[in-house]
Amino acid sequence: MKIVNHLNTTVHYTISGEGEPLVFLHGFLEDSTMWNEFVKPLVNTNQIILIDLPCHGNTRFEGRICSMTFMAETVKTVLEEEGIKNPTIFGHSMGGYVGLELAKITDIKLVMIHSNFWADSEQQKSDRDRVVDLVQDRKPFFCKVAIPNLFYPNNRKACEGIINDLINQAIEIPTSEISAATLGLKTRFVNYEVVKHQNVTIIQGEFDTIMTLDEMNTQIETHFPTQSIHLIKDCGHMSIWEKPNELMRLILESTGD
Repeated sequence: MKIVNHLNTTVHYTISGEGEPLVFLHGFLEDSTMWNEFVKPLVNTNQIILIDLPCHGNTRFEGRICSMTFMAETVKTVLEEEGIKNPTIFGHSMGGYVGLELAKITDIKLVMIHSNFWADSEQQKSDRDRVVDLVQDRKPFFCKVAIPNLFYPNNRKACEGIINDLINQAIEIPTSEISAATLGLKTRFVNYEVVKHQNVTIIQGEFDTIMTLDEMNTQIETHFPTQSIHLIKDCGHMSIWEKPNELMRLILESTGD
């Protein structure tokens, strides 16, 4: 694993393969290792960059709020360190929010995987505050409840092993960093203009309870009626494990391979 420093944060990442650069950004409570097996078919034709975002994996963070803007700046630092220009960014959930901020400060093509471009509602902001309070004393409980709910119920049995792995991985994240990332999610910006003016691809799970299809359709119809959604059927928030073949097909389409 390679490292690069951004302000007081040491960012950990891996890079492999040659060709057009593809950067994969994980979501909340995940890390770059979530992509390890998935990206293997791409290494022969592309340069693959996997990054541990601040507060996750090996990238530690000191501070009360870890904003999506700060995370985007750390990604930009990695790209500059490696001399990478005009990459395609694949952002899962929180990684998609980071990609939207990254699009404001450097040239990228963005693929949002189970992510969105609007801000939290007031109820969702209150829920984020409750998460911050809950993890202070009951972090294992929070992880054991939150992570299975990311998967479509019909897929949970088949994904039982990875669900347990994700729970154990999340429990290891320092409590202060879960809180900092949660507050970063709460305070993220609305990014309609990025979607309107940039080359953004949206991949949506049919039964995603975090980024619901109904809300996505409403937002698209209101703000970008010509924007298309690439729908993965019978899938929740975690297509990389629930429907990996379908996700890979969409990724290959988005890269032109």
